[in-house]
Amino acid sequence: MNKKLKLLTVSTLLVVTMSGVGCSLFDKEPEELEPVPRIESPETSIEEDNAAQNFIKNYFGDLFSKSAEEYSQNFIEGSIPNDPNDPNNLGKHIAARTLEEGDGNPEIGIHFPRFVEFGGLTMIDYKMMANDTGVPMVDAAYIGKTGDSFLYYVKVDVKATGLPINLFYKYYEQDENTMIFRQKTEFGEDDNIDDDTKKQLMDRKELLDKLVAEKDYSERNNLRLKIREIEEKLNFDEIKVQLKYDVEIIKENNAYKVLTQKEVAYKPSFKNRRFLLNNEFVDRLPYLDVNIQAENNIYQQEQKLIQDFFNDLLKLDRERMSLLRNEWDIGVDRFGRFLETVGINVNSYILEEETYKERFSILAFPLQVGMLRLIEYENLNITVHPGYSKNNKVYFVKANAIGESATGIIASETLKSSGVIEGENMYRYDYVVRLDYNNDGNLAISSIKLDEYLKIN
Repeated sequence: MNKKLKLLTVSTLLVVTMSGVGCSLFDKEPEELEPVPRIESPETSIEEDNAAQNFIKNYFGDLFSKSAEEYSQNFIEGSIPNDPNDPNNLGKHIAARTLEEGDGNPEIGIHFPRFVEFGGLTMIDYKMMANDTGVPMVDAAYIGKTGDSFLYYVKVDVKATGLPINLFYKYYEQDENTMIFRQKTEFGEDDNIDDDTKKQLMDRKELLDKLVAEKDYSERNNLRLKIREIEEKLNFDEIKVQLKYDVEIIKENNAYKVLTQKEVAYKPSFKNRRFLLNNEFVDRLPYLDVNIQAENNIYQQEQKLIQDFFNDLLKLDRERMSLLRNEWDIGVDRFGRFLETVGINVNSYILEEETYKERFSILAFPLQVGMLRLIEYENLNITVHPGYSKNNKVYFVKANAIGESATGIIASETLKSSGVIEGENMYRYDYVVRLDYNNDGNLAISSIKLDEYLKIN
């Protein structure tokens, strides 16, 4: 009995002890786990999206620091410029994967600036534009995530320097093997180029070769300036365009890098990008942006010149117009002198013996057959033509003018009651007006073309 009692007592103590331990275990609060740090990305964070956009702007700033001609060898070989001494070194922006797998392959997903035929020019150099506050005009819109990369649709506004197409094919030749165009080193008589132009072209080619080989990057900038000076003399033109790219970026060591940067085009392969007319990724922009103060000043100056030109023409009545027509038939000097005689500023015209009859057709003047005189313009709407460029200043001019018309040969105030003078009418004109610099370096009207003339009432 004593043994059984002892065993029962021990068992009871064990149960009580275990119960106490169990209660303390169940009452203890569970340990809190450390949260996994959230990795922000352009998909989840406005700050990261802004950081990615700033990176893309810097990347394109370095990409367009060199011309298409400077990139020619990189374009052919698919090699990434990667000189750490270059302040605009492109390689520092490129993902390790792209450098390791694609460098040296023409199909690499980095599309360099290249020769493109567009808008009447063959474009050979591109400079990024900035707004009035100096911010590069790059619009990078986040599209989505593809694997571990982030895709952006990027539009870059640039000023493109190039040659009119007919001059490009005079000055450049195509390599039969690479299909890439290079400036000619020799010119024959068939090229129909004067000696002065030949010398300027040869000087440009020599400077360009030095530029590509030069390792002193400050000296490179000096060479570029000299090349631009020659291009000004050779009538290289300039237009504004928007270039569109699909850009994939990834994070490497907490920094953004470019995985691919490709033209938005139906046929983006290396083979197809060698064709000058492969220009699907290019859109034309107005050359004068009135929201940029410096360009608005140019527009205001040119607009006033055109307004003054048309206001001067109100001085021509039917009698003066008849005299002017005769002087116009005789010659450019007589034509110009008569304009001066009636108080018209002949300095606002560019008159040349060979071209004045075509550029200032007597039939294009506002005072038309059957009209006595123009009294005033009800409105004179002057807008920039889509084809406006640095060297091709073209405007649309739409005008509504109030004028007096007549059915008779003789017209005067005393004949109104007889019905010879019909009275006032409204006339509408559509013009294309071109401006250029005269021999004194002053801006003037170089031609007018009357596209449409209507009597409204």
